[in-house]
Amino acid sequence: MGEFTAAKLATLPSFINYCHGTDRADAAYWERYLQEHPAKAPMIAEARELVNIGSWMVRGEKEKSAALDRLDAYLAAPVVARSRRRYLPYVAAAASVAVLIAAAIFLTRPKHAPIAPVIETAAQNARKNLLLPDSSVVLLEHGTLVELENDYGNHRRLVRLEGTAYFKVVQDPRKPFSVLAGEYLITALGTSFRVSIRPDSLQVLLEEGKVKVEYVAGKKPELIAVLGPSDRLDLRPGATAAPQRGTFRAAELHTWKAEEIVFDNTPLTEAVRQLEAVYNIRIALQDFDPKKETFSGRFRNDRLTEVLEVLCFTLNKRYEINEDSTEIIIH
Repeated sequence: MGEFTAAKLATLPSFINYCHGTDRADAAYWERYLQEHPAKAPMIAEARELVNIGSWMVRGEKEKSAALDRLDAYLAAPVVARSRRRYLPYVAAAASVAVLIAAAIFLTRPKHAPIAPVIETAAQNARKNLLLPDSSVVLLEHGTLVELENDYGNHRRLVRLEGTAYFKVVQDPRKPFSVLAGEYLITALGTSFRVSIRPDSLQVLLEEGKVKVEYVAGKKPELIAVLGPSDRLDLRPGATAAPQRGTFRAAELHTWKAEEIVFDNTPLTEAVRQLEAVYNIRIALQDFDPKKETFSGRFRNDRLTEVLEVLCFTLNKRYEINEDSTEIIIH
C-alpha cells in the first residue's frame, strides 16, 4: 500500500465497507492493517470519521431528495382538491352556522296567522257603501262583490270586482289603486270612476282624474286605453271588435250614485266620506267629536239637503253651506 492520506483512505470502497461493517473480508483486512501499523491509527480514525460524515451527508441528501419528492407530489396535487381539504371544515362550519342562524330567525320571527282577503258583497235588493282602510270610498250596486287582497295597502291597493261599483280613491302616488275586473285591470292614482263588469261587457266611466285600462290575461299587460275626465269606455271581453270610446254626462253618474244610499249604524266620519263621494262636495265637522256618533238611514234619489236635514235632526246637529256651495259645515 503506498502513502495514503485520511481523505484518500475514506474514498476506498473496502475501507468504507470496513467502516460500515458490510463486508467481513474488508473488515478483517483493515483490522489486521491497523494491528500491523499502529502508527497509522490516527489516520485510520480520521478516515473513519470522514466516512461517517460522508455517510450522514449521503443520508441527508437521500432524505432531502425524498422530502423534495414528497413536496413535489404535494404541489402537483390538484389545487381544488387541496383547497377543499384545507377549507372544507371551515366551509362546513360556516354553513352550519348559517343554517343555525336561519333556523333561529325562522323560529323566533313574529307569528302571524295567514290573512284572508276581505270580501264584501251587496245584497240583491240593496246597495252597500264601503270605506276602505285607506279611506277610499266604494259604492256597491245590488249583488256586487269586491275582494281586497290580503295585503291591501302595503305595497299597492288592489281589489277584484264582480258587478258594478263606484270608486272614489284617496290619492297616494306610491300605491296605485287598481281594480281587477275579469281579464282587465283599471289603474288610477287619486280619482273617481265607476266600473261595471259582466260576462259579456266591461264599462268604465271616469268622473275625474285619469285611469288606464289594460288587458292582463296574456303574457304581458296590453294597454287598451287611457281615459280622462268624462271619458267612457265600452268593450266586449274576448271579442275582436275594437273598444268603443266616448263621453258621458256627469249628471247621469250623479243620479246613479244618489239612486240609493244606505247607512246602517255607520260611523259618522264614514257616512260623511260616502256623502262626499256621492254628491262631490266637501263636508267639515266642527265643535263635536264625530267618533262618538253613528248614523242609520236609507235614501233614494234624494237631494243632498234632504239627506243633511235628516242626518242633523237625528244627531241634533246643524249644517251650513258656504257661499259658493263647495263646502258644508256640520256642527
